[in-house]
Amino acid sequence: MEIRHVSGKDPLPASDPQSYGIQVAEKVLKRQYGEKVDVVPFLMLGGTDSHYYKRIADNVMLFSGYVRDERWGAAHQVNEKIPADALKASVDFFKDFLRSY
Repeated sequence: MEIRHVSGKDPLPASDPQSYGIQVAEKVLKRQYGEKVDVVPFLMLGGTDSHYYKRIADNVMLFSGYVRDERWGAAHQVNEKIPADALKASVDFFKDFLRSY
């Protein structure tokens, strides 16, 4: 597969999967969701503020901690929504991640 930059900002460099932050995130995810969770890199196509951090951080993780299901609305569309009960998993992840880091 070849990816060609057409417009917009260049993507961030890939994070090192062996970096400390990625390893902590994987441990926290396995504690939260079980050992069958796999952490894999991907190219995020959304516009985020993460490009501001690439000069000061070795790795930038684009992660929400949410578990999506059919109740979610499409991102940036009419009726976009996140069910309130989905927020807890994300809050729990980030609390555990920050304590573990």
